[in-house]
Amino acid sequence: SSALKWQHGKLVGKGLVSDAVAKNKPARVTPDRRWFGNTRVIGQKELDAFRENQLSPDAAARFYVLGGECNYLLGLRAAPAEGGGYEYALASMEERWRSVWDPPAAACAELLDVAEASLAETMKELELRVRVIRKARACGVVCGGSEGKARYPDGAGSTYIPRESLDELVLRLQSALRAYQSTAPGPHLPFCAFNGGNDVFCDIGNKAVGVDGLRRLLGLPPASVLHVGDQFLDTGNDYAARVVVPCVWIINEKETVQVMKHILKDALEIPEAEMKEAAVWGSPELKGVAVPQ
Repeated sequence: SSALKWQHGKLVGKGLVSDAVAKNKPARVTPDRRWFGNTRVIGQKELDAFRENQLSPDAAARFYVLGGECNYLLGLRAAPAEGGGYEYALASMEERWRSVWDPPAAACAELLDVAEASLAETMKELELRVRVIRKARACGVVCGGSEGKARYPDGAGSTYIPRESLDELVLRLQSALRAYQSTAPGPHLPFCAFNGGNDVFCDIGNKAVGVDGLRRLLGLPPASVLHVGDQFLDTGNDYAARVVVPCVWIINEKETVQVMKHILKDALEIPEAEMKEAAVWGSPELKGVAVPQ
């Protein structure tokens, strides 16, 4: 699964992350519309697997999507379709989630003001062709396109932000936020400042809040929850989850599938012969088996 190198370290063959390493890009999971990856968008296409395999409403109700680290909770719902069977859709669970996480708007704005100032300062100092995006509970930078190129002709970041620049943005951002919280009156909001692969964001809250909140909402003990992620370094957004539940560090969706197979085999005691990809979804015996993401 690793990249092939010759004796002097030059990459000569493909591994799971060799293409990214060879081009000095962040070695992260490649975005893929077939699964909930780095696209940050969930549409009808992501629900095709549920439609094709017609999971029961009870099984479908075990799937959740938690976005913005811990700020937006969606639940999968199955309803009878006109031609028979079930149709699937994601429904907002905002009201229920507020009982778990509802940070004050004023405190969010103050923290994000600091984040925005830090990002703008680093962008100017490093002459990065990026643009700042501000949301209610997040602030970040993305590639700036032609506008960014016109602003900094000799800079980088119009279509691709170098990994070193991404990490520098994150480290300065984290430092600025910690300095602010060290002098500001508490209680302090948790935050997550992370390298997203080709962007940098600061989100209000973090995955410790999200994973632990979802765990409590479902009434599960920490030992019954497993967080699977690919960003456990201090500039990533999975690191915080380590303090609340067991975690597994993966580098692509194939490893996630393998982790799920281990759960099905060792925890649910499903025979290994039945754990081919088609069987996991399509076998009548496994129709009721669904593990929350």
